[in-house]
Amino acid sequence: MMKGMDKCCDHDKKIKFVCEDHSKLCCNTCAFIHRKCDNVNALASLSSKEGLELQELYSTLLKLETETCSIIVDCNLSEAAFNEANANLLKELDKMKDRIIEIFDKAKSKMIAEAENFKAEEMKRLGERTKATSKVNEDIHELLPVSSALIKHGKPQQKYIISHIMKEKIKYIETHIIEQRNKHITSNVALKFSKQLSSLLKEEEGIVKLNAERHLTYKDAVQTGPTKLQESSEVKKETTVLNKDVSPTARAARTSSTLQKSTSKSYLSHQVTAESAWKAQPFCPVTSFQYVVNISQPIVQVSSDINTGTTDSNKGSSSDIALSAPIKPLTLELIVSMDLQHAGYGIKEPFFTGLDFFPDGRLVAVDNINRKCIILDDHLQSQGTSYTFNKNPFEVVCLSDSDLAVTMCEKSVFLLTVSSSNDIYLIIEIKIPSNVFSACCMTPETMIVSTYDDSRPVRMLSLGGVETDFDHAVVPKKFKLWGSKTTYVKSNNMLVLTDRFANKVHMYNTMTRMCREVTDENLKEPRGVCVGPGNTVLVCSRLNNCIVHLTVDGNILGTYPVDLNGPYSICINSDETRLAVSGGETGNTKLLLYKMHKAYKIPYHR
Repeated sequence: MMKGMDKCCDHDKKIKFVCEDHSKLCCNTCAFIHRKCDNVNALASLSSKEGLELQELYSTLLKLETETCSIIVDCNLSEAAFNEANANLLKELDKMKDRIIEIFDKAKSKMIAEAENFKAEEMKRLGERTKATSKVNEDIHELLPVSSALIKHGKPQQKYIISHIMKEKIKYIETHIIEQRNKHITSNVALKFSKQLSSLLKEEEGIVKLNAERHLTYKDAVQTGPTKLQESSEVKKETTVLNKDVSPTARAARTSSTLQKSTSKSYLSHQVTAESAWKAQPFCPVTSFQYVVNISQPIVQVSSDINTGTTDSNKGSSSDIALSAPIKPLTLELIVSMDLQHAGYGIKEPFFTGLDFFPDGRLVAVDNINRKCIILDDHLQSQGTSYTFNKNPFEVVCLSDSDLAVTMCEKSVFLLTVSSSNDIYLIIEIKIPSNVFSACCMTPETMIVSTYDDSRPVRMLSLGGVETDFDHAVVPKKFKLWGSKTTYVKSNNMLVLTDRFANKVHMYNTMTRMCREVTDENLKEPRGVCVGPGNTVLVCSRLNNCIVHLTVDGNILGTYPVDLNGPYSICINSDETRLAVSGGETGNTKLLLYKMHKAYKIPYHR
């Protein structure tokens, strides 16, 4: 019945005594060893109450058996879930791979179609030039043998007649040649991959990462009294801008409370929590495992054009970093010039008061006269369906890959979204307390807006319509309508305001609260302003018909004449290779697109 458990483990003799002092069951040999103990009793003298204690111990043992079985079941379930999660990893990777291949196939089909269309246009244009020039060449070949024969054997009267005819023909031929030379355009086609894709391809090892997490699931851990000493180690976050293809109808239904999420950059992060340490306890806590695949992409960041040093926009220090190369001027090469009077954007002659580039290079323009918002490609050709406002727009700022904000008269801001087919839809109209004019991005959720007829010339405006003042007066001045435009150099905390009628540019450091006024003969009626390459500033000088290039310290790097009278609005694209300028006088308004070359290093302030 006892299965040998009634024998002493040390001497293999039957147990007959118990030493209460040492809580030890003893045989005769053990009892002799414990003879000096005060409480050594024979088992034969024990009372029947020990049977009741055995019953209680038996019940406890049954409970413990249930607990151990539960732990084994949990381990088996965790093992099965772990195997299933591991099997799903390949499925998720294959889905992502198929999605990427699908995107590439669509892009390939679109690219081939565009290339064929462009080729057809070029073949048609070149064919027309060839046909016209061939006809002129035939006239030349007709005249050459006749004139050659008459030179040798012709009569004076015949020579006079052919000379007269040749003079007229030569004038026509020279005019044709000059005309064709002026029309000569060198065409080329090449692939241009997006900046996000190029950056992604550089991240070969980090494109897919495994996120392994452990979560405590043992419910009785608290009841049994162990103290959890949790240590968490946070892994450096991999961040990316995710562009979700949300339908225009769904976007239009968003409220202002959810709008901030749609316009801000979305991020994926992964965190690994270290396994918790526990004090001594009867059972080890059961852990469950969860594997998540993170598809990581690089975030596009503003780069300071320097060789050394790091950028921290939250620090207010202004230590200079030494230049590694002398400052050299920009070079602007005109790509496309559009005469807005004949562009057909509205009944009246357009006047583009606001310009901005999407990250993918599309240009957005707002037409104050015809109350329109238009998407343009890199040939300044209109794309998709434009949007018509019910009041006059002033300025446009791109908030993300597909969302934009337009400042309006009558104290309002329109938030719009652009579909994949470049159709523009209204998300919401935000009513605000102030008359706002120009705008620029401060953060993904906050814009900086200039005002007019307001003692606070510049304010911060959230996408929910909440206005906030700077904690110190930026410029103690009230501007009139059309009197000032603004931009913000994020990495330098530098707020820039043009002062058109005072011929000044105000530069205000939001961290140090230092304000500098820039005046110069080149700055005559400064109007539009934007952040230039290498954390510099570009300003439109209306009366000088040029762009003025400034450092954030107010030093002039150069001036660049533009092919229009009275430049008004200006912007550059994200990779700092394209510059767009609009403006002009009534009857001669234009939109210009320049290719921008840079070969310099700029003083950079932290």
